[in-house]
Amino acid sequence: MKFIKSLGVLLIITLYSITLHAGEYQRQDVTIVRLHPIADNRPAAPAYQNITRVYLTHGAWGNSTCRQDAADLLKTDTHLLSLLITGWTTNKKINIVVDDALRLGDSVCQITALYLE
Repeated sequence: MKFIKSLGVLLIITLYSITLHAGEYQRQDVTIVRLHPIADNRPAAPAYQNITRVYLTHGAWGNSTCRQDAADLLKTDTHLLSLLITGWTTNKKINIVVDDALRLGDSVCQITALYLE
């Protein structure tokens, strides 16, 4: 019984620490290297369906553990994709915000906002 209580306390501490570190992180003046759109149906990698993986120049997302050279954009965020492509093709400065609590199963975080300068 003591083991189960200790395990419960450890679980609560772990969940609390994850919550403390979750949040949005921004990178400014990002350079897009390439876009990798993934179809609605991709049996070889079903966790990555319906996204566009955006590959960027290498750089940290603040104190997050997000992958430093990529971010994922959901298929439903068409307004963000339009803005991203516009900025990329017109050489505008692009600022990208990701949420390190939103991941598809690996270290790549989801884009939650974009800014063009």
